[in-house]
Amino acid sequence: MAGFLSMISVIPGGIFAPSLAVGAGFGSTVGQLMGSGIALAAILGMAGYFSGVVQAPMTAFVIILEMTGDHQAVIPIMAVSMIGYITSRLLSREPLYHGLSRVFIAAAIRARRARELLES
Repeated sequence: MAGFLSMISVIPGGIFAPSLAVGAGFGSTVGQLMGSGIALAAILGMAGYFSGVVQAPMTAFVIILEMTGDHQAVIPIMAVSMIGYITSRLLSREPLYHGLSRVFIAAAIRARRARELLES
């Protein structure tokens, strides 16, 4: 929800930080419910959620691994990143940034055409 609200608002906030925050919150909640380590669950939640949002599992894996420095969790982070990616691809074939770029490019083309019409 935070990522969606950030995306549709006119206030620049990005997608990166809200995705990590939501993923960490979801992961730590699941970890607490399952009685496992909350810190690791938060890390895995961040990796899975971010990977699903951007549909880039290697990017999510590397970013989360570099942010946390938890090299003992390489395999779980990699696995959760792939699960998030596959789940996201089942729900939406197009990555979020591709869709956003199409919207921005279309707006830029409309603005350019309007400017050309005003100049002629």
